[in-house]
Amino acid sequence: MMVIGNVDLGGGLFVLTLAYDGDASPGQFFMVKPRNRAKLLGRPISVFSLKDGALSFLIKKVGGGTDDLARLLPGEEIVAEGPFGRGFPEIKEKTLFIGGGTGIAPSLHLLEGDRNNQLSVAIGLREPNEGLQAIYAPYGDRVKFYLGANIFDELEIADEVIYTCGPDPMMREAVKRAKNKIYVSMEKHMGCGFGACLACTCEKEGRRVRVCKDGPVFEGRSIYA
Repeated sequence: MMVIGNVDLGGGLFVLTLAYDGDASPGQFFMVKPRNRAKLLGRPISVFSLKDGALSFLIKKVGGGTDDLARLLPGEEIVAEGPFGRGFPEIKEKTLFIGGGTGIAPSLHLLEGDRNNQLSVAIGLREPNEGLQAIYAPYGDRVKFYLGANIFDELEIADEVIYTCGPDPMMREAVKRAKNKIYVSMEKHMGCGFGACLACTCEKEGRRVRVCKDGPVFEGRSIYA
């Protein structure tokens, strides 16, 4: 795919945008491969935005592979295979997305497709990020940023359906507090992205399942009993 944008948001975050004329559901991911072929494995990265032929990923620089992606320039070509996995259910009632770190990525894709304004988003950040806040600004008070180590110091959960993605302790706590249905998106290192290598399993109701193929989105209480 061709790179059409690469924007540094600060704080180690950047948004990589590729030309893409296909579809993907919120919560699905692509295996994005760095230019450096010594780093053979793709990185599983959730869709951040998909509209008007532009596919975007919210990425944090954490090593050589993501540093390579951060240096891509418009016009360059990279390999991005997908979409893979099972995404979030279609929004049919009042829903709250709780996200932390790069786990917030599916929330923007969900907002883009929420025609009936039934989704609200709670984003946990350790420090302000003006670039990220500007991206969500068009959605007004449907999106709220919480700064600090624990989003639940301020966030109250009512009876809405919960979607969540981010650090394991945050998702575990969301499941504990949920009063309605809750869906979690698991983040694991992956080798292939389509279930062949068995490198990304997690436990679901006493058995091992593949995050890439059976997930990454699962009913929350089946993971965090």
